[in-house]
Amino acid sequence: MMDKLIKTALLLLPFCLGNSALAQDDDEAPNVGAVEIYQCNYAEGTTRKDLDKVIGKWNKWADKNFDAPYSAWLLTSMASGSYFTADVGWLGGWQNGTDMGKVSQNWNEKGGDQQAAFDAVIPCDNHSIFSSVNVKAPGGEGWPGDNGAKSVTVFSDCTAAEGATLEDIFAVHNGWAEHLTSRGSQAGIWVFLPAFGADGINGHYKVVTGYPSYEEWGKDHDDYTNGGGWRKERELTAGVLECDSPRVYDTTLVRNGGVSPN
Repeated sequence: MMDKLIKTALLLLPFCLGNSALAQDDDEAPNVGAVEIYQCNYAEGTTRKDLDKVIGKWNKWADKNFDAPYSAWLLTSMASGSYFTADVGWLGGWQNGTDMGKVSQNWNEKGGDQQAAFDAVIPCDNHSIFSSVNVKAPGGEGWPGDNGAKSVTVFSDCTAAEGATLEDIFAVHNGWAEHLTSRGSQAGIWVFLPAFGADGINGHYKVVTGYPSYEEWGKDHDDYTNGGGWRKERELTAGVLECDSPRVYDTTLVRNGGVSPN
């Protein structure tokens, strides 16, 4: 029963943020974006070169046909164990639900030929949509960069403890974001809350951390292990939530549609 209540509360988050302790007034309420995740395998005889050609044509088509901003990244496994068995992942993002609806309508009405081109190279049977809340903007300038920009993305599934509230959960993530900021971390952090078709996660929601490089990822890991960051994490999460082993993905920006991180 508690598991169902927490999942229901997370689904309702976009509608209740303005009335929660997370936001004191409308000016402070965080933007709730939307993201989609596909897990895909290459069709027999196709490679990344074939996919890049399809993406190039799709980008030109999207420039003319999308009525709202949409950005997208390709993810390939660097360290994911048996969790991620697909050849490639597609992570797409909109600034908000209204933009998600506009672009989805554009795709539904006009994108048939583009969809067929993608299907011929990377058939994708797994599609999930999440509500996204940014809790730490990525450091540096020019995020996310130009098409082709490389970065590192880390995913972890988190489970809330019995009795934990949304305020408790976000207090943990905001506290961790403040800690990383104090240590000079360049990481960006987002909470992905299950919205549509997202029933395959190993917990209640996902925490996604983005780094501009493996070097910056390594610095944060060093700070966590040798710098004592694990103590801060233990302090923040005790009695509130647990997160599983993070998975690391090579990430390539394939469309910078102008979606801001927060």
